[in-house]
Amino acid sequence: MVLKNLGRNMHSYRKSNGWSQETMAWKLKCAPSTLSGIETGKTCPSVKTFDKICVEFEVNGVDYHELTMDENLEFQKVKEELILALNSKGKKTIEKKLEKFKKYMDHENEEHQKYVLLSDLVYMLKSGMDKEEFIERIEELFPTNHGTEKSDMLTGQHFTKLEHFGIYLKANALLETGYLEKAQELYELLLNNGFNDNTDYYRKRCNSVSAGLAKLLIAKHDYMKAEKCIGYIFSKAIKNIDGRVFFQVMCLQQELFKEMGNTEGEKIINDFFEAAAAMINYFNKYYTITDQ
Repeated sequence: MVLKNLGRNMHSYRKSNGWSQETMAWKLKCAPSTLSGIETGKTCPSVKTFDKICVEFEVNGVDYHELTMDENLEFQKVKEELILALNSKGKKTIEKKLEKFKKYMDHENEEHQKYVLLSDLVYMLKSGMDKEEFIERIEELFPTNHGTEKSDMLTGQHFTKLEHFGIYLKANALLETGYLEKAQELYELLLNNGFNDNTDYYRKRCNSVSAGLAKLLIAKHDYMKAEKCIGYIFSKAIKNIDGRVFFQVMCLQQELFKEMGNTEGEKIINDFFEAAAAMINYFNKYYTITDQ
């Protein structure tokens, strides 16, 4: 795999010059932890860092043409497309995205293997696998039951995108099978770790986790906390002008109103949905007629 080979070249080049990771990181103007990730093939360098690597190699007479930045960034895109397919798409889309992923993957890379194993698990779940079996097998991939106290679980954890998504799927399965306390621990674990609010990816993940937690809290009749979750998602939807998230939060709010016996609030949202559907149907007919 190209990322792994780049890392090997980086490591050999640094060692041949007698440089520490700190020294090499200073030359590339990146953090030593970033360089360590690049050398082990676990981190995709940014465009800026990759350009500095190429210059460093070129200046010192090292030729490296195996990896282009386009290929590098394409693989990152392929991984995110696969996660998106696993989250909300059908089996055919999963097959297509997984096939594309396998063209880029390093078959000896443990994380890449986990992408394939998780894809197979989700595919089997969509094909009718028992959720109890799914929970058991996904726990093997992304273990979280180490006998630690809940307070210890909520801090100091660092997850990759794959780990974060895998634990999220496990929390959803636990919620759907009635293991509310275990599901809540995982949702809270995800909300307290690994989020960088400056990235669009983690903002979306945070919205999804918050929505799952809100559903769980409604099921537990903990309406005060559920309202806080829904309020958070609503504020993000308004701030980012995200129509999809806005409709998602309206569905959650309607469910909460129903459980609380707030018939007025439930009716207002229902009327809103009916008006939105009528508007969409009207415009579909209007523009179909206009275009003819």
